[in-house]
Amino acid sequence: FRDEIHQTLDSLKAMPQKIQWVLDTQPPRVTKAAEQLADANSFLFLGRHVGYPVALEGALKLKEIAYTFTEGFAAGELKHGPIALVDEGEPVVFIVPPERGRNILHAKVISGIEEVKARGAFIIAVAEEGDKDVERYADIIFWRPQCPTLMSPLVDVVPLQAELFQAVADGVVHRFTGGFNGFQGGMPPYFTVTLRSSGQRRLPWRPGAQSTSSGPAAARSG
Repeated sequence: FRDEIHQTLDSLKAMPQKIQWVLDTQPPRVTKAAEQLADANSFLFLGRHVGYPVALEGALKLKEIAYTFTEGFAAGELKHGPIALVDEGEPVVFIVPPERGRNILHAKVISGIEEVKARGAFIIAVAEEGDKDVERYADIIFWRPQCPTLMSPLVDVVPLQAELFQAVADGVVHRFTGGFNGFQGGMPPYFTVTLRSSGQRRLPWRPGAQSTSSGPAAARSG
């Protein structure tokens, strides 16, 4: 047990670097998603195993910020109702587990992607870097670096909770300025965005943060 404890602690200590990797590499993909989905009226989030609470969290945050119909479901329940909500162009977000050591779980999620893709869904996937099956079907992919499955939610929530992605239903046109600064120099990471409704704003990258007076919800109400 001692070896297992040390291995788990070492994996946990490595998570900040993996989260930083997402912050450093994935913003352009988040931007692409926001631009392509600016006119979407609803979203579905689906996940299995540890991906299910990530799907619920992603749906909740988008709903809170964008005030659009957004629901999270267990991917195993897809055939028992949620698939009826999928029309042509419907954005569906899948939290895909790594294939390493979880090949059956991975195959089931890929099967769900195939089903909604056949109905014309627009697929956004959060998946482990280099997943060929996801590349085959997804329209947009938010990559995660390799990490233990049980710790993957710590990484997966980052792009889903980004204020930039949450602003989709507000019709946001996104533009980065000054690069993406991460947490260097003691300054919080931020985006500069241009809102169609109210001009340029600076939005912080704060995973899990609620909407603030400078956020898209405030821009809508103002």
